[in-house]
Amino acid sequence: TDAAEIINRMVENKTKVLYLHFGFGSLDTHVAMGPGSVTVVGARPAVGKTTFVMNGLMNMARAGHRVAFVSLEMKGESITQRLIRMLTGVPSHRLRLPGAALRQDEVDKIAHASGQIDALPLVIGEQRNQTVEAIRRRVRQEHHRQPVDVLVVDFLQLVQTEKRVVNRNYELEHIAYSLFNLAGELDCHVLVASQLSRETEKRDNA
Repeated sequence: TDAAEIINRMVENKTKVLYLHFGFGSLDTHVAMGPGSVTVVGARPAVGKTTFVMNGLMNMARAGHRVAFVSLEMKGESITQRLIRMLTGVPSHRLRLPGAALRQDEVDKIAHASGQIDALPLVIGEQRNQTVEAIRRRVRQEHHRQPVDVLVVDFLQLVQTEKRVVNRNYELEHIAYSLFNLAGELDCHVLVASQLSRETEKRDNA
């Protein structure tokens, strides 16, 4: 394609969002998350990568981007509790208590947050022990129903493949490549959380 033609399309198509924004100030100036690309958020265990990713997907959903969140670690109820906690500030342990234990102001906050979540272009899928092939099929179906702008997968090391291989590193490469191809196929952005090994943590602390 001629470069001038590409530039003309970019200039004329002012309604198309060329880059997604994570919603974290200076980070957005350094990380360009465009359609057809993949971003990996890597962190050690238990440092808050899921919370970080969920804050980002909420910001993108608020901006009008349709987000599909696939969690291989949490059930739908736990995901919703986290979202409500983020919006209300009500601690998780209080959300798990019977409704009578909540103060009226907390109940009002939760009801308002629930309405906000329902109004967002956000699809939540709990897919424990799922293969990358199954995720691709499910996201394609959802995209066919209504285009998906962002796919968020939490997290990479829990994804499997239909054909088991002895070398786990090779399997992870296959999974990452499959998600990259899916991003190009659907012209969406794929955001993947990835857990760094504890060996890396020990080495860095040494």
